Amino acid sequence: MVRRALLVMLSALCSSAMFAQSPADEAAVISATLHRLVTVRRPDLRAGFLVAPTTTGDLAAEASDNPSVKGLDEAWSDYRARNRAPLPIPSRVFPRSAKVAHINRQGSSYDWVEVVRQFPGAALIVDVSRPGFQDGGNTAVVRCDVIAVNGPVTQMVSVFEQTTNGWLESESYFPVGKKSASPN
Repeated sequence: MVRRALLVMLSALCSSAMFAQSPADEAAVISATLHRLVTVRRPDLRAGFLVAPTTTGDLAAEASDNPSVKGLDEAWSDYRARNRAPLPIPSRVFPRSAKVAHINRQGSSYDWVEVVRQFPGAALIVDVSRPGFQDGGNTAVVRCDVIAVNGPVTQMVSVFEQTTNGWLESESYFPVGKKSASPN
């Protein structure tokens, strides 16, 4: 009886969203986020941008406390847990216009003097969080910030649904807190 209860508890833990998704699942959501960003949200990024080879973890608390994104408690819990540590992102998930940049952050910002020294002409950096999952792994939330050298930070939180065609954006908040009229 105790053994059966232990097996049921272990089974429930292993099937929870936090333990079900692999780094490959996370990379697929990050890839869908960047693709959506470049093709729909910010076509100016097609000309090129810098992207860090790991997620930052710094984007977790602010996005998950956003009151506009409702009904995703499990995803936000998973999001906070995953974003406690960075994740190396495989280069295959980056759009061709992305240049992978090993740049150190200074708190919540970048040392732009160093960025421009390493990457002359650099004007934009894209930071992407690790996604948080819900609904058995079929729903994900992810935050993406576009940081300009001398301009504002553009923030976006997106909700993605896994379909037979991959991960598709179902909702977005752009900038964070203001729901977009249509994700399509």
